[in-house]
Formats: sequence, C-alpha cells, structure tokens
Amino acid sequence: MVKLKLLIFDFGDVIGHFDIHHFDRFIKVNSGSSDKIRSFFKRNKPYFDRGHISERSFWINLGKTIESDIPWRAIAKNNQKNLMIDYRMVNLIKTIPLTKILLSNMDKTTVSQIKKEIDLQEIFDEVIFSCDIMKDKLDWDILNNICKKYNLNRKQVLFIDDFLGNIEKANKFGFQTIQFKNYELLLKEMAELKILQR
Repeated sequence: MVKLKLLIFDFGDVIGHFDIHHFDRFIKVNSGSSDKIRSFFKRNKPYFDRGHISERSFWINLGKTIESDIPWRAIAKNNQKNLMIDYRMVNLIKTIPLTKILLSNMDKTTVSQIKKEIDLQEIFDEVIFSCDIMKDKLDWDILNNICKKYNLNRKQVLFIDDFLGNIEKANKFGFQTIQFKNYELLLKEMAELKILQR
C-alpha cells in the first residue's frame, strides 16, 4: 500500500452538520413552507455553494419562494444558528501528523459562521471552499492542482467525505478514500491505515 502523505476532509456531516429542523421551525413560525424550502435548496444551493449566486439574491429568492416577508438578512442570520460542530473531529484532526486540507462545497453565509466558530488555519494546512473558487470541490483541475502543489501522486492522498457520490468521484480520480459514517468508525479505519499516532 502506498504511504499516505495528505488528507482531505469534507466539512458538512463530517466535521459539522446542520440542524435543518431548527431552520424549518423558524420558517413555519413566520408562515413559510418546509416543502418549498426543500425544493428551493435542491434547485439553487449548488449554485450558491459555488459562488454563482450572491448571499443577498439567494436569501431574497428563498423568501419570495416561501411567500414570506422575513427580511433576507434575518433568514441568513437564522441559518447560521443551524451549524453544529463536532469538536471531537476538530481535536482528532489536530493530532494527525500529516498535511491536511479542508475541501468543501459550502456557501458564503455558512463559511462565515464556520470561521467565527473555529480557527480553520489552526487545524488545516489549506482551506478550500467552493464558494471561494467558484467550482465544485471535486473539479479535477482542483484535485490536480492539489497533487501538483504538494508534489504527490494520487494514491498518496486520502479523501474523507460522507457522501457516496463524492467518494466514487474521488476513487475514480485515484485517491484513497474513507466514507465517513461516524466518529468511532473513522477512528477504527484511520488506525487500520496507521494514520493515528498511538
């Protein structure tokens, strides 16, 4: 097996998750519709994550979609309260003696909140959000640039993500992968790969 030299972590549902039920309650209290929210996010969130839609436009259009008079800044601010960080993961990543990159599809509103909660530069050697590069995190140009920058072949990189579709794309690119399911299982899988110092 090729020795690993670089780890790439996703953020959503790996290091942190989002309490969508909190957001639903906020919308319902203000006479919005959860079903319309789901539909709106499915259609528009990927573009927001890649920075192709501004924060203002995204939240204003959400308000229009759910036929709510809530000011767009109030919707955006409430969305920030949905962020839940798993500090076990933060502390675990800090202990790994390899180069670490955070690579995540994330919108500017959420990125702003994450940066208020944790010092990403203290945890990772590099932080890449899709909204900053205006591309999907698994764009092959991005992945090629990472390998070139750190002078690595693809098998020296481990990609950790919760979503199977992303794992499959990373495997196709040539990365080693772990599909994140829970903290305890990740510890076991990383120990098997001899990543963690014991």
